[in-house]
Amino acid sequence: LDTLLAEAEADRPAALLLCGDLTNDGREGEHRELSARLAQAAAAGVRIFVTPGNHDLGSETGPEEFVGYYADFGYDRALSRDEDSMSYLAEVSDGLWVLSLDCNIYGDKTSETAATISDATLAWVEDCLARAAGAGAMVVPFSHHNLLPHTLDGTVRNYNNDQAARLG
Repeated sequence: LDTLLAEAEADRPAALLLCGDLTNDGREGEHRELSARLAQAAAAGVRIFVTPGNHDLGSETGPEEFVGYYADFGYDRALSRDEDSMSYLAEVSDGLWVLSLDCNIYGDKTSETAATISDATLAWVEDCLARAAGAGAMVVPFSHHNLLPHTLDGTVRNYNNDQAARLG
């Protein structure tokens, strides 16, 4: 982490996207430590955006707490937030937006593969893409789980998203 953030501080990419599994089992202390370290990098000029992974939620951290820990890394700058997940749309720079897609299983969500996007979230994504098109912005989606199948037959669990056919 220190090497990654040091390189980002030196290189100043347009954005640093962290795609989940930021902690081990959603431990509060790990979230606090990481968000403090990310704040140091942000103060040095690195634009950081996070999305949750399946190991970021647990008995100590639910969706509300996760958003609180990482409010400064996408959530507070969101142009739009999904009501059915921790997904958000944010502007990186003029004409470049990121779409954080939370595909995790928590609450009453279920999946046969390991990740899902609800119909409500898919409708929200379509609205975000229409908004971006209207603004002439390019959208870079990012997620912890694969958005498209990555196994040869596409049926093995392997952390595919059960909505992959609709996302492709």
